[in-house]
Amino acid sequence: MEAGDAFGWLVSSLISYGYLGVFSIGLLSNLMVFVVAPYALPLVLLSPVLDPNLLALSNAIGSTIGKAIVFRASYLGYSFISEERKRKLRPFKVLIGKYGWVAAFVAAATPIPDDLIYIPMGFVKYDFWKFFASTFAGKLVLSLIIVWGSRFSYGLVDLLCGGGSGVSLEGTLALLAIALATFYITLKMDWNKVIPRLFPNLMKEDEAAPS
Repeated sequence: MEAGDAFGWLVSSLISYGYLGVFSIGLLSNLMVFVVAPYALPLVLLSPVLDPNLLALSNAIGSTIGKAIVFRASYLGYSFISEERKRKLRPFKVLIGKYGWVAAFVAAATPIPDDLIYIPMGFVKYDFWKFFASTFAGKLVLSLIIVWGSRFSYGLVDLLCGGGSGVSLEGTLALLAIALATFYITLKMDWNKVIPRLFPNLMKEDEAAPS
């Protein structure tokens, strides 16, 4: 049995457990970094028979916990870079510290590959609880859109949010390549030459803030 078929079988099995199954699928699919998984499938299939709001809440909680584990694990990378690299990353860290909650919410509330946003945020050690709250809010909004939208337009929601019951190998490989390129640029760029030009007031506020 191939990995995609195995995950599809797992999704089908967990759906039979209702809210607990939706929670588990949300948790597992969000733990799989850079894997394109059918996270919307259980919401679409169960919305006609279970309470849509409880479905959305179950998925949002499981998804947020899964992403929080990935986010927290990415903290480790910051410890392995040089002091010079940390100095170059400082403006990026300041920018994320101020506006990271917006990025976390948007990434969670839309079907974009959120690992591209969350891992760099974790890498520069963005505040965990701000991340958790913003991500949960976004996941809840997206889940509510899916469960209520599927009652009126099953095919459209399924298409927009990842139809099918298996893992997309092509999508996963493409996402992994984009993620590696994004991470490389984040790490190698001297943000002291970029962010002060784009957000001069932000850096002045940081310099004026007590250390």
